This record gives sequence, structure tokens and C-alpha cells, in this order.
Amino acid sequence: MGVLLATALTTLAATPVVRWLASRFGAIDRPSDRKVHPRPTPTLGGVAIWLGILAGLWAASAIPSFRRVFSLSSEPLGVAIAGTVIVALGAFDDVRGMAAPAKVAGQILAGGILILFGVQ
Repeated sequence: MGVLLATALTTLAATPVVRWLASRFGAIDRPSDRKVHPRPTPTLGGVAIWLGILAGLWAASAIPSFRRVFSLSSEPLGVAIAGTVIVALGAFDDVRGMAAPAKVAGQILAGGILILFGVQ
């Protein structure tokens, strides 16, 4: 229950902040023939969700029955780093735009990080 609460409350708290930052930095998805939104919509929502996931991982690391996973395995750290790479790619793409080959290169990098940290 603690992991769920940490994840949900962090995501809930981070969402308005991320929404404000998206508006401030111009990460707005504007309506067009290629878009599905009927009105301008802030992007970067994945950042708020990712902050919630990181909070859930942190909460899980404090639970005695999960503590061994965090102390004996590098997998949680690998997931956190690779996930951060993916979220950073998405955020950069939302703000500045990114070519498809660059996105794929970033995804390959994230996959490589998972492999290096032993995630199977």
C-alpha cells in the first residue's frame, strides 16, 4: 500500500507542476489535421508519471521484504536510469522535436543500459 500511495501522491502532486512547466517551455500540442487534441494540450505528462514511478521505487526500497532486491541486484538502478533516458528523450522531443534516427538511438542506449545492469 505504501508503494501505491507514494506513486499516486507523487504523480498527483507533480502533474500540475509539470503542466505549468510544459506551458512555460512551449511543450504544447496544438490542434491540426495530424493531431487528435481538439484544443491546445500541454505535453510532458510522462515526466510526472516517471516521478511517481521513481517515488514508488524509493518507497519499495524502504520495505523490508523488498530491501534485498535493491541491495543484492543492480536491476532497479538499471531500470531507473534507462527509464530516465527514455523520459528525457520524450521530453526533449515534446519541447524541441527530434528526428526518428535520434529517437531510435536513444532507445537503443536505454536498452543497452538495461543489459549492462543485468535486467532480463
